[in-house]
Amino acid sequence: MNTTTSRQETRPTVSPDAVSPDARAEVSVVMANYNGARWLSDAIRSVQAQTLTRWELLIADDASTDDSLSIMHAAAARDPRIVVLPAVRNQGPSGARNRALDAARGQWVTIVDSDDLIAPGRLAALVDAARRDAASIVADDLRIVDEDGTATSRTLLTLSAKRACDAVDLVKNAGELGYLKPMFDRRVIESLRYDDELRVGEDFDFLLRALAATGGMTVYPELGYLYRQRTSSLSKGSARRALEGMLVADQRFRATQRASGPLLSELDRRRSALKTRLHWENVKASLREKRVVHALREAVMHPGIAHYALGSLFKFAAR
Repeated sequence: MNTTTSRQETRPTVSPDAVSPDARAEVSVVMANYNGARWLSDAIRSVQAQTLTRWELLIADDASTDDSLSIMHAAAARDPRIVVLPAVRNQGPSGARNRALDAARGQWVTIVDSDDLIAPGRLAALVDAARRDAASIVADDLRIVDEDGTATSRTLLTLSAKRACDAVDLVKNAGELGYLKPMFDRRVIESLRYDDELRVGEDFDFLLRALAATGGMTVYPELGYLYRQRTSSLSKGSARRALEGMLVADQRFRATQRASGPLLSELDRRRSALKTRLHWENVKASLREKRVVHALREAVMHPGIAHYALGSLFKFAAR
């Protein structure tokens, strides 16, 4: 694989007029968007700049209230490979992506977030790697870019060679592997859809179910995905709801998959960690509401939150 990680070009490398809209897309790029007008044009242009030209870009808007739809429709009017999927009500990223997956026609499917970028050779490199290694799920490492799109020297995994990952690896390293944006052979996800009830952690949940069904994926060291690191927008209440949602998704996975051995052990470890984090969020909520006794009771009943409390104390002391 060989991809380029510099700032994206502002124009496609191939004129849209040179690509027949009737040609079967080789890759379906799924892009969910909610009020992402600030970054949306750059994300679209990064797809248009791909050296692989037989793609379709399915932009599923999630009832945005900014200029997103105008940007999408303008891009689609100039490039027949771009399909706009509007929504009448907000469903969250999972619902938006599911609408795009339902419309996807490509042999390969990949996710690109509307505030991120991809290097010009990324789609071609992943397709070539998947075919060479007979892999049904492939991914690349990602480079972190600042909020203004400037590439940093930071990467997610810092791989020196390709790496095979299965469901156990994903659960064990959810904080890293869960951020990857894999490319899937469409046949392996034909019956899979994102969990509509998840608004955080939906990528991890979808990939976990895909890996459980297929056995594994191959991750390459190339840096074709540029992940825009933004200031967290989760509210205090949202953090609790996100953790509760992930715990429910974990329970659903267990109910539909016969996890055993190392996978079950890692699932148990992750569930325990999620519960501990939720208890800590409950303590913080109680303190904000001045329910000190309730906070102390929660802390005593769940001593595992001590390391979160110490971490917060150190951050406060460092101010």
